[in-house]
Amino acid sequence: MSKTKLAVVTTASGSLNMRKTASKSAEVIAKIPQGATVTVLMEADGWWRVQYKNSTGWCAAEFLTKQENADNQAWRNIRIVDSAGNVFEPVGDFSVKVASADVGDS
Repeated sequence: MSKTKLAVVTTASGSLNMRKTASKSAEVIAKIPQGATVTVLMEADGWWRVQYKNSTGWCAAEFLTKQENADNQAWRNIRIVDSAGNVFEPVGDFSVKVASADVGDS
């Protein structure tokens, strides 16, 4: 299951610069308004590669706040039971065994 990561622009005032590369000196390719929601594609050294509307670029992570979203909430509510009756739940990007049950139990 794909987990979409969302973040909200949380600048003190004004827009957040989206840059071509992960550097304060890189070319600004878009401006994202305060309060806008972006999709986080990658995180690296204080910078996040994000998508906003039709633009993809890098933003300083200090001006973004991660948000819970429907995909992440649904992922946490999933339980998988294998044919042996082992119950698994997602933890981060992995699933872990949390219980065993007799096959046929409800």
